[in-house]
Amino acid sequence: MLVQDHFSSLVTVYPLRSKSEAGACLIEWIKKFNNLTKYNVKQVRTYNAGEFLANGMKRFFEESGITHKTIVPYEHHQAGKIEQTNRTIAEAARSMLIDSRVDVSLWPYAFQQAVWVFNCIVHGMAIKTPYELVTGRKPSLDVLRVFGCRAYVHNPTHKKDLSPKARELVHLGVAENSKGWVFWDAMLKQVVRSASVVFDEDEMGTTRTPSTHSIEISNLFDPSMLREIAYQDKALNVMAAACSLHTDSPSTYSEAMASGDHHEWEEAMKEELGSLRDMDIWESAGDDNLKQALGCRWVYTVKRNQQGDITRLQCLLTVAAALGWEIQTFDVTTAYLHSKLDESIYVKMPQGETNLPRVLKLKKALYGLKQAGRCWWNHLREVLKKIGFHSNPEDQSTYTYEQVDGKAMLWVHVDDGVMGASSVVLLSKLKSLLQSELMLKWDDEVSSIVGITIRKIDGGFELCQLALIGKLCSLDASNITASQPLSSMELVLGEAKAIDKEYLSQIGMLLYIAQATRPDIMYASLILRPHHGQDVLNVFVDANWGGEGSRSQHGYVGLLWGAPIMWNSKRKTCIASSTCQAEYMAMSFASKACLWISQGLIGVAGPFTPTLLSDNKAAVQIAGDSGSRKNSRHIRREFHLTNELVATNQIRIRWISTEKQKADIMTKALGKIKVQQFYEGIFE
Repeated sequence: MLVQDHFSSLVTVYPLRSKSEAGACLIEWIKKFNNLTKYNVKQVRTYNAGEFLANGMKRFFEESGITHKTIVPYEHHQAGKIEQTNRTIAEAARSMLIDSRVDVSLWPYAFQQAVWVFNCIVHGMAIKTPYELVTGRKPSLDVLRVFGCRAYVHNPTHKKDLSPKARELVHLGVAENSKGWVFWDAMLKQVVRSASVVFDEDEMGTTRTPSTHSIEISNLFDPSMLREIAYQDKALNVMAAACSLHTDSPSTYSEAMASGDHHEWEEAMKEELGSLRDMDIWESAGDDNLKQALGCRWVYTVKRNQQGDITRLQCLLTVAAALGWEIQTFDVTTAYLHSKLDESIYVKMPQGETNLPRVLKLKKALYGLKQAGRCWWNHLREVLKKIGFHSNPEDQSTYTYEQVDGKAMLWVHVDDGVMGASSVVLLSKLKSLLQSELMLKWDDEVSSIVGITIRKIDGGFELCQLALIGKLCSLDASNITASQPLSSMELVLGEAKAIDKEYLSQIGMLLYIAQATRPDIMYASLILRPHHGQDVLNVFVDANWGGEGSRSQHGYVGLLWGAPIMWNSKRKTCIASSTCQAEYMAMSFASKACLWISQGLIGVAGPFTPTLLSDNKAAVQIAGDSGSRKNSRHIRREFHLTNELVATNQIRIRWISTEKQKADIMTKALGKIKVQQFYEGIFE
């Protein structure tokens, strides 16, 4: 059975053993949809079938306030949308079963995969996918794999015996309500769920069991429409697989021990503790220090490349290419554990370890300490100084070596670095000296560092960021495809919605690409940044004149780049003689908050001018007029703060219509519809 939301076209499939289960599945869908969205189902249209006309269904519709309409028998055009969707999904599922050679008894998983794909693509004249229309989030296609392809699923018990590390299974789709995929184990005749897997999408599973019977698909899926499915280029598939393959890491010790990879995590923890002992990180401390001991926990994660300042890296590579220097990259193993601490710090025994005292005193920096980075930098600087390197006062990430035996240059970012020397002998000597002080892993071929791929060519080095550019393009492929190239650009300033994290992340990627390898897109990337010179901080201010006790209630809502960061509501102790005076007094109230927040943000956002937005034209005119105060001489001087700030260009003031006044909710009791409108306006 298929259930489809008419507005978004979102589809849910329910495999049924019998038609009597249809009513319960429909009720389940309605409850889930109401919880998932801010809207409630108002109307349901079904076929004129007995399972939808039962007394239990009628009672549910009446109690939920849902209007139930049925299709006139034999008038299938009245359900044209769902009929077309049924045929599309049924044909897609049938095509996947035939192409993948998966046993036909697994048809429910083919339908679920077809529905998953259907919800993640744009249909008709829509500009968003059904998934995004309902959830407000763009669907992630990183988990999409070829249905029925060969998959090597991790075997967590392989260390107990001599069994293979992975089992060859058949991929059946994305797991529901969990992070991972669903697979068919033909040997055990069971469905398996896992997230630790390597896919071979060019090969179909070969474990199909011949079927001696056919499955009759319900008339809900009567086919009459075949959608052509085109395969992408093999190279693109390989690149997508390389970018998307990942294994989720547990966030706590309990999750690690409960996961299917708990044996691997136990081994990793033992190795880490062994490394800490070898590095002489801590010593036993008495229980008297238990109260001041810091909590100690395991962090299960994979180290990822950092995006550091690469200007000096480019400089080093240019010097090396111009002078014909030898160059190598290195990585410092357990970098922070090399540096000693200057203060006494105590930590509690990590969870799961019983062979250590309850309280430990740290002798060296441990990951997670706020001073660990500084301690490591001081230690590295002393080591390099001892060898003969000198740091650049303008850039502490670059070190130079100039002695009788030659010259060298070293660039380091946290624990990754590049070193070039004027001769192979000098490079080997410096490597040995560094190795005697630090635990290093060297790479003779300069291939990749801080997310930049480096390839040696005749007369120099070639830098590219193909992986990052590919990732950026894949984030919103539908919008990129629909975009039209422009021969020129024009910056248009105006009021915009809140800048979401996804947009800021993409602009950050563009700026890093422009700085590292693509100077031709630098200006365009800067244009796309949130424009800090205009409308950084918009403060909506409003007042309700003549409220309870004839005293005005005023309030404000401040939006920083569209996101609410401050709001307040207060009743004035003095009485305003008019609406204009009440609004003018409210501006003074909001101006103080503007002044405070703008001063605190100068270091982050740079100099900017906050904007006050009021729906009272008279108050706006008085606040913006630094000349005659004939009409406002009766107002106490303390309320003329806004006028003085406008005159000195410390704030701007602008009139807006009452319908756009987002601070109205702070001044009076509003109806349900108005409250919802203002709520959505503030948190859009």
